[in-house]
Amino acid sequence: MKLMTNIPPRRDDTVIADFGDVSYLFERDEFGDLVGDVTSGVHVDVLLQTGNFFLVDPAPAAVQFVPVGQVPSGEQNPSGEGEGGEADPKGGDASGEQAPLSVMTVAPEEMTADQIRAEIEDRTGEAPKARASKSELVEILTALRAG
Repeated sequence: MKLMTNIPPRRDDTVIADFGDVSYLFERDEFGDLVGDVTSGVHVDVLLQTGNFFLVDPAPAAVQFVPVGQVPSGEQNPSGEGEGGEADPKGGDASGEQAPLSVMTVAPEEMTADQIRAEIEDRTGEAPKARASKSELVEILTALRAG
């Protein structure tokens, strides 16, 4: 789903929304807006809830779900990993300086329990225990994102 952001861009005029194993790159379109395609419905929901991301076309669109860390066929790698000459996907540059507002990692604590459950299921292929508390879910997701 195509989203746009109002987060100030990095020096290379991009914004990255980082979810651990998957990053989404937002670049200027022909109208000068920072836009990017988000392939996970869970990630779309999380980004929209921040108030910094908006639907480009609010009309219903099909969302293609792919395994975490994979790029749908025919699309460019949104994180830029493994491609020579690309900027550091975490927002750094040659001097090691970071641009904290340009890279957005959504903390599990800021997500709803249902969003955390969905991401855990996306990452593991199994739903977490139904009786797990939000703090337990946060702990599980944090461990999964850490690798």
